[in-house]
Amino acid sequence: MTSSPTSQCRQARAAGGRRNLAGLSLALAGSLALVACGGSSTAKKATAASTATVLRIPFFDDMGVPDPDVFYAAEGLMVTNGVYDNLLQYADDSNKVVGDLADLPTVSADGRTYTFKLHPGVTFHDGTPVNAEAVAASFARRTALQQGPSYMLAQVKSVATPDPTTMVVSLKARVSAFLDYLASPWGPKVISPTAIKQHTVGNDHGQKWLSSHDAGSGPYSITSFVTGQKYVLTRNDNYWGPKANFREVDISIVPSISTQELLLQNGQLDMITHGLPTQGLEDLRKKPGLTVHSYTTTLKNLLFVNPTKGAFSTPAARQALEQAVDKTKLTQQIFGSTATPSTQLYPPNELPLAATTSIVTYDPSNLKNMASRLPTKKVDIGYDTTDPNNQEMANFLQTTLQGLGLQATARAIPIAQIFAISSHPATAPTILIQTTPPDAAHPDTWARIYMSSSGGGGGPTTWPARTPPWTRNWTPASRQARRPRSTRTTGRPATCWSRTAASSTSPTSRTRSSPGRA
Repeated sequence: MTSSPTSQCRQARAAGGRRNLAGLSLALAGSLALVACGGSSTAKKATAASTATVLRIPFFDDMGVPDPDVFYAAEGLMVTNGVYDNLLQYADDSNKVVGDLADLPTVSADGRTYTFKLHPGVTFHDGTPVNAEAVAASFARRTALQQGPSYMLAQVKSVATPDPTTMVVSLKARVSAFLDYLASPWGPKVISPTAIKQHTVGNDHGQKWLSSHDAGSGPYSITSFVTGQKYVLTRNDNYWGPKANFREVDISIVPSISTQELLLQNGQLDMITHGLPTQGLEDLRKKPGLTVHSYTTTLKNLLFVNPTKGAFSTPAARQALEQAVDKTKLTQQIFGSTATPSTQLYPPNELPLAATTSIVTYDPSNLKNMASRLPTKKVDIGYDTTDPNNQEMANFLQTTLQGLGLQATARAIPIAQIFAISSHPATAPTILIQTTPPDAAHPDTWARIYMSSSGGGGGPTTWPARTPPWTRNWTPASRQARRPRSTRTTGRPATCWSRTAASSTSPTSRTRSSPGRA
């Protein structure tokens, strides 16, 4: 339904334009210090309780674990990208891949061998040198864990380390998105091999310890991680890059946007990164001491329909459902000028505008006439709790369906339960509404996570592609990314479900405190 950019997380990292923490807004991507996250954010000027040395930010949901090889959500990218480094990254406000721990690699003529030169003298938080062997070990760990992000390295055949600053990666076949994988906010992070060795229990590769600690080399380190309550990041004064502006970043779990807004106005928070309703955002613009900043994104709001049970178990019923939703009205009512109706399956600017796949004429009469013949009139609408706009869309859809003679109800589903639906299909709602960005600024990642049952070779990465097969995943709105994309395309694997785009949003807004960048 809406789309937002993945660069949101990158800006949560360091000062000097390099993933700064002061400009957070990665709702998906989540919703953090990323200029291209989906949604809006607001921040208040520093008060006596919160000086320019401490930044206080809320998350809507617990991120689970900060282990970068396991974490695969949006609400939490600020943490993983703040404490770990990638080999590569995206340039600020751009889809251009640039160097991070390494310079851009030289690539062989056949596109299967990448030679990286690492920056010398970089160390992890524990003092271990960041060298080629450490990167190779990090690649091996991600592959071994076989979690969601592991697909990015599935085509790696071997990694050679001829010297401490040189790493040669050989691929099984050409991968057009490989550099984008390495620059992705969810891309392979470089982890201290010393920390992994010290804290490995059995064959867990240090997972238990990394569920509440970090072993990175980034501008921040995790000094406290209390699941479901609060995370504290402390500046790494030995960071090899630009020094972060904030000495400390305090992240609290505040599920309610109204509570977040109240805490912001009372001076107990410095920034809200996303999730403010359109009208609330406009009201905040008028209040003294608050500043709202808008950014374009690549977020998509998706509507998945369960084809195995319930009212929409037939193609005709699913087609009628799509025709019954006024996507233009939904977009205007919930997102205002910050979104436009989506016209294609992929996030904005990843494919040519001509590649439209979801232009459907609005006509609710078909579903209304069909209501009495459906297997059931009951419609269970679930929505992802990581973005308040999902609830508003669920409410909009509930009202629409009730007006057509269906018994629609809406309920919140935490992100952890959403990812567990594939293992517990009986818990699946009739319809699920979720907001998400692509894993990287390349159409391959969108196709791979949503249109392939095998992910990148390490198993399915998202529940929609698994059993039960969900169909008619369509996007009512998407936030248009400012980053222009090339016309590279990715083949669309055959699956049991399809997605339709409903709208795409352009600028997202956030408010920022006066201290400036993190």
